[in-house]
Amino acid sequence: MRRQGPGGTKVDGRMAYVAMIYNPAGSSMSDGIEGRRYLAGFYDLTQLGRQLHQQATQVGWQSAEI
Repeated sequence: MRRQGPGGTKVDGRMAYVAMIYNPAGSSMSDGIEGRRYLAGFYDLTQLGRQLHQQATQVGWQSAEI
């Protein structure tokens, strides 16, 4: 995202991140929106990782097959 400071001065940009976590077809939570989580915002990568982990826990990533 391009931004300008006061008087048109240069400032650091910001990156908007967008992510989705879902359970594939056939899983116990694949029906409806219960198995899908969307995340978007101006996060630093540490915050984004924490948010994704929280969302993945809610859709049952612990029981995922490797």
